[in-house]
Amino acid sequence: MSPSNFEYDVFLSFASGDQELVTPLWQDLSASGLRVFWSDSVLRDRVGDSWFDIVQTSLERSRHLVVACTPAALRSKWVKREYVAFFTHCYRPPQRVLVPMLAGGSTVIDLPLFLREVEACNYDEPEIIRRLIRRLGGVDIEALRLELDSRNEELIALRSEVKFLRSEKDLKNLLIKDLRGKVLELERRQDLHSTVVMPQMRESISEGTIVKWLKRVGDRVERDEPLLEISTDKVDAEIPAPATGTLSEILVQEGRTVAVNTVVARIRVGS
Repeated sequence: MSPSNFEYDVFLSFASGDQELVTPLWQDLSASGLRVFWSDSVLRDRVGDSWFDIVQTSLERSRHLVVACTPAALRSKWVKREYVAFFTHCYRPPQRVLVPMLAGGSTVIDLPLFLREVEACNYDEPEIIRRLIRRLGGVDIEALRLELDSRNEELIALRSEVKFLRSEKDLKNLLIKDLRGKVLELERRQDLHSTVVMPQMRESISEGTIVKWLKRVGDRVERDEPLLEISTDKVDAEIPAPATGTLSEILVQEGRTVAVNTVVARIRVGS
């Protein structure tokens, strides 16, 4: 029989006097999504073929059997009929399992010989219900809750990281915007200035010496007006201003020798 054809996932077998003990187990199994066959003490007191037929049909249509093996259950002829019938006709591990659940002081020694070969569990053992639910194919609610909590923590951490990255991105955008502004300002300033360089008077000349500045910073200069005197090992000359404006910076002082094409001064154009 395929799993989809079972009417119940678990047949819960117990003595009528153990109903209070077994009720929490039934509730936990049902809460995990398992379909549990649950017969109350009234039905168990019915003796006759009709009850036997009900049990037989229910066992046949239950995938697994869990037996609450209390002293009372091990003495019960009805509980015995249930686990004997299941073991004989339905027990096919791992597809269909039989689980003796030791409770009320019972031990493995108290089980019938053939049940001692089946993996039993102790009802009082910590975490036994969770392990039983997983074994029977149910949903471990506690494990699911822990996993959801873990996923929520991961989600919160991820959201925090995204928020941080967005903040970092905004900061980078501000820095880029500020840097672009500075670049534009430098370009604007560069456009407003004309540079004065050490000229190469002849091809063989590689450097020159500032002999004298003919203008001071702040002086007005006219294009082609003599601005400074230089001296090289081949020739001495006056260097004219490349543009009309105000001498804004002198970068190389008199008496210093620099390579050709070195910027020696700047003129603010048009001012």
